[in-house]
Amino acid sequence: MLVGDRKDAVDEAATQLGKLEPGRIIKDRSALDYIRVFVSKANVVGVPLARLPMPAGFPTHLLHVRRYDADIVPSPN
Repeated sequence: MLVGDRKDAVDEAATQLGKLEPGRIIKDRSALDYIRVFVSKANVVGVPLARLPMPAGFPTHLLHVRRYDADIVPSPN
């Protein structure tokens, strides 16, 4: 899965990694679990993503952050 905020960056990554297959991930989710988390604890709000504790034993990737009505490509900071 590839996520980006610029189409040219996604196209360049696709050229280097293989080919784009929009929608393919929806057909086979056997190795993917997607959850949406709402942050409401005051001690977690404003903490950089790199410092958030993630569950041990599970590979975790943050795909996007939504703040109000804006989708943001995540960064460690």
